[in-house]
Amino acid sequence: MDGLFEVLRSSTDNVARKQAAAQLRDLQEREPEVFLQHTYEGIASRQLHLELRFFLCTLVIAFLNESWHNAVPKETQERFLGLYVRLLLAEDHASVLLARKMSHIVAVMAKRGTRKAQLGALPPAIQQVVTLYVSELEEATTAQSHARLTYLLLYLHTFLKEMQGCRIGHVFEDVCHACVGPLSGIFALLPSGASMLEAYDLYLYLFKCSLRTFGRAVFDPAFCHFFLTTTWRLAAGLGQDAPDSSSAERRQRLLEYALKTHEAVVVSFPSRLRELGISFFLADDGAAPSALSFLPSSDAPAHSIFRLLSAVVSSPVGDVVSEKAVCRALRFFTLLLSAEDGDAFIAQCLERYTASSYFAPFLQHIVSAYLTDTTTAAVLSEWSRHPEQVAAELDVDVDDEASTMSCTEQLFLALTGSTRCASASLAVAWDVVNRLLQEGDVGPVTAALHAIGIGYYTMASDDTSSYLSFLCGKLLPLLGPATLEQTSPFVARRVVWLVGMWCESVTCTEDRRTVLSALEAVLHYGVATQNVVLVLVALRSTENFVSDNQFKLSDVPATMINTVLLTIQDVLSRVQSPVTIKGLAGLVHVLIERGAVKTQGDALAQLFLPPTVAIIKSYEAQATKDGDAAAAGLGVDARDVSDDDGGAGSLSSLGMLLECLGSSIRHGDSDAVIWSLLPSVIAPCTSPSSAVTAWVEDSAWELLNVMAQSSRSFFDPAAGEALQMALQHTTRDFGMLPLVFRVVYTLLLLRQGEVEEVVLPGHLEAWLTTLRECLSAELCSGITAVAFAVASTSAGPLRALLCRHAAQALVVSRDVQADQHTIPLAVILSMSFAATSGTEKQRELAADVHAAVHSCGAAGSFSQLLEQVVLLLDVSPSALVSRALARLLEALYWASPVPLSGDDQAMLQRAVEGVVATSGTIAPVTDADDDGAENRSASEMLLELLGDEDVPPLSPHFARVMSAFAVLLS
Repeated sequence: MDGLFEVLRSSTDNVARKQAAAQLRDLQEREPEVFLQHTYEGIASRQLHLELRFFLCTLVIAFLNESWHNAVPKETQERFLGLYVRLLLAEDHASVLLARKMSHIVAVMAKRGTRKAQLGALPPAIQQVVTLYVSELEEATTAQSHARLTYLLLYLHTFLKEMQGCRIGHVFEDVCHACVGPLSGIFALLPSGASMLEAYDLYLYLFKCSLRTFGRAVFDPAFCHFFLTTTWRLAAGLGQDAPDSSSAERRQRLLEYALKTHEAVVVSFPSRLRELGISFFLADDGAAPSALSFLPSSDAPAHSIFRLLSAVVSSPVGDVVSEKAVCRALRFFTLLLSAEDGDAFIAQCLERYTASSYFAPFLQHIVSAYLTDTTTAAVLSEWSRHPEQVAAELDVDVDDEASTMSCTEQLFLALTGSTRCASASLAVAWDVVNRLLQEGDVGPVTAALHAIGIGYYTMASDDTSSYLSFLCGKLLPLLGPATLEQTSPFVARRVVWLVGMWCESVTCTEDRRTVLSALEAVLHYGVATQNVVLVLVALRSTENFVSDNQFKLSDVPATMINTVLLTIQDVLSRVQSPVTIKGLAGLVHVLIERGAVKTQGDALAQLFLPPTVAIIKSYEAQATKDGDAAAAGLGVDARDVSDDDGGAGSLSSLGMLLECLGSSIRHGDSDAVIWSLLPSVIAPCTSPSSAVTAWVEDSAWELLNVMAQSSRSFFDPAAGEALQMALQHTTRDFGMLPLVFRVVYTLLLLRQGEVEEVVLPGHLEAWLTTLRECLSAELCSGITAVAFAVASTSAGPLRALLCRHAAQALVVSRDVQADQHTIPLAVILSMSFAATSGTEKQRELAADVHAAVHSCGAAGSFSQLLEQVVLLLDVSPSALVSRALARLLEALYWASPVPLSGDDQAMLQRAVEGVVATSGTIAPVTDADDDGAENRSASEMLLELLGDEDVPPLSPHFARVMSAFAVLLS
C-alpha cells in the first residue's frame, strides 16, 4: 500500500498514477478497514514527515467523501471516529496545516456517518464530537491555556464549517447552540483590544467560530451588543499601529471577520433585528462620523454600528483599513436597504440614518473616494496599449463583492432607489455631485459623472427638463471637436458614457437627434485622433439610443449610419478582444433590426472580411516564422506564440468574426461576394496543414454551410471547388465530419445537376457503411441528409445503389425500431419509388430491391422487409414519415415481383389503414401527439427529418429543400 501512496504522491508518470489510483480504489472497496487502519497509523506517527502525513490525510478525506457513508460498516465508522477525535485532543500539534487537515477528517466522518437520531437529538457521531469539543473548550478556558484553546477553536471552526450544510432537522443550529456557552466563556478572556493582537491566532479562530455560531445559526441580542463593543475596541487601534507591521495586519484581518459576522447577522436574522433596539444602529449623539484613526477608545453607547461602519468607510484604505473591510461595511448598508420593504424597524433605522448628520459626509466620501477614476499618466498610457480593456472598465460587474467601486455602486443605487430613504438620499446625492462638478478637478468630476451615470434610473424623474438642461448646457458642449481637444480624456470618456446611460430620459426626437449628432462628432474626432477608447464608448452609447424602446428612424441624423459603419470598419482593424468584436457586431445587428441600415448583407460581409483575413495571414506568417526558427534549431514552442504577434489581433476573436460573416451573408444578394470567402477564409481555416485550422475549424465549416444555404446559384468555379474539397474531407476521421456531410448535402442541393457527375459509387457505399455502424446521432444525421440529396438528384444508378443498401439495412437490422438509420433509409426508399415514373420502372426497382433482400442470406426475405417497415410505423416521429412509410408499403405491394401471402397482404392493409386514419391525405400534414394538441406543417416535419430545423423560411436553401423533396410533401 505504501508503494501505491508513493506513486500517487510523487510520480510524474500519468500511466503509473492511473494504475496506482485504480489499485487503491480496488483495495478500498475490498478492504476499507485495512486502508483506514494503515492510513491512521501513518497520520498518527510522529516519525513520518509532515508532508507524508498531510498527504495521507488528503487520501482519507477523498475516501470519506466517496465511500464512508455506504461502504464502511457502522461499527468501523464509530471506531475510527473515536480514534481520530482522541488523536486530535491528545496533543497540541506543531503544524497548524496538519491539525486543520486532521480536524477535517473528524468533521467529514461525523457529517457523513449515520444520520439516524431520536427526535430532537443530534445524530450520535455528531453528538460525540460536539460533546468532546465543548468539554475540552470549557477545561481550557478555565485553565486559561491560550495555546490549547487556539487548536481547539481551529478544530471547532473546521467542524462548524462542515456542519453548515446540515440544515435538515436543525442539526447545524443545534450544534451551534451547544457552542454558545464555551464561546462566551472565551470572550470573557478579552480584557482589552491589545490582548487580541497578542493572541492573534486564538481570536482569529474565535471570530471564525462566532461567525457561524452567532452570525448564521443563533441570534443572541446580548452577544450582538457585546460583539459590537468588541469590534469598537478592535477598531480603536486602527491607524495607531506601525504601517505594514504585523500588528496592523492582524488588527485589519480581525476587523474584517468582525464586520463579516455583523453582516451575517443581517442576512440570517433580518426580522429579529428589532430586538437589538434602534440605539444599536444609530445613537442620538449628533456627532458626525470621522476616520477610525481619530476615534476615542471609549465604549460609550454612542458607538453605534452605523457610526462604526461610517468611520470604517471614511478611513484611508490600505493605511488604516483594508479594502475587504470597507466592502463589508458598504455591503452592510446595502443588505439593510434590501430588507427595508419587509421590516418597518429596519426602514425606521435607515430613515433616521439618512436624516442624520452622519449621512451627507458618508455619501460625499464614498462617491469621491470610490467612484473616482484613476487619472494618472500611467493609466492614460494604457489607453493606447490596451484600449479595449480601458473602455470595458465602464461596464464593471456590480456584483463584485471584493471591489470598493462595485460595492459603492450597489449602495448608491440602493439608497437613491430606496422606498423610504430615496427622497433624503437623492437630495444629498445631487448636492454631492453638484459640489464635485463645481470643484473642477478631473478626479472629482469623474466621480460625479460616474455617480450620475449609474443613477440613470434611480435619479431620473418624470420631469426630464432638469436633466435636459444639464445635458444641453453642460455635457454636449464638451463633445464638440474643439472642446474635446482641451478636455481631459478621462472626463470626455465619462461624459460620452453618461450620455448613453441616460438615453431613456431623452424622449423628444429633436433632442435625440442632437445627442446622436454629438456622438457622431465624437466618432469623427476619435477616428481622426486614433482614440480607440473614446470611439468604443461612443459606439456603445449610440447602441443604447438605437436599442432604446423610444427609438425612431427620424432620431438618426442623415450621415450617422454611414459614419457608424465606417467607424466600425476602422475599429475592427485595431481591436482584438472577442467581447469587443461581439459588441460591434451587436451594434450592426441592432441597426439592421431597427431598420436603420438599408445596406444588404453583402456590404456588411465586406465590413468584417478585412480583419478576418488580416488575422489569418498574421498567424500563418507567425507560424511560418516559428517553423523556420525550429528548423534552425531555435526550439520555438507553438504554445508560446502570442496571439498579438504580428499585430493582427487575437486568434480567439477569429471565431467571432467568422460568425459575423455568417450573419452578414444570410442577408446578402451577391453570390460573388459569398464565394469570395472560399479562398481567403474557408480554405485556410479548414486545411489540415493550416496554422489556424485547429482554432476555428468548426466555425469555418459552419460558415461554409451558411454560404451554401444563402447562395442562389451554384457559383462556378468556387462552389464546385468547395464541393470537391468537402467530398475529400469525408474520407477523414475527425470531429468536424458531421458538419462536412451537411456541407456536402447543402451543396448537392444547390448544384441541382446529376449527382453521378461528382459522387462515385465507392463514396456512397462507404458513407452508407458508416451510417449503419456509427453511434453518433449528429454524424448519422449528416450522412442521412447526403443520402436524401443523392436520392433526389440521381439520374438512376446511385439511387438504385442507395435503394439496395437501404433494403438490406432494413432486413438485417436486429432492432429496426431502435437503430437510428432505419427510418431515414426507409423514407429514402419510399421517395425513390415515388420519384420513379411508370409502372414498369417501379417493377424494375422492386425487383432490384427483392434481389438485394434475398442476397442477405437465409434471414433475408421480401416478407421480412415488409414486416420491418410496418414495425417502423410504431416509432414514426411525424405524420410525414408515417405517410411516406405507408406509400412505401403500397409501392412494394403493387410492384412486388412475387405474389404476397395472405398474411402479408392483411398486415399491409391494416398498417396503411392505420396511417390513413391518423394522418389522412390532407396537406399540410397534421401530426397529433399523445394529447392531440399539436399541429405541424409538412414543411416543418420535412426540415426536422433532414436536420434543417434552423433554416429560416426566406433562405434560398429552404426553397430548394421544398422543391427537391416535394414528393414527400404531396
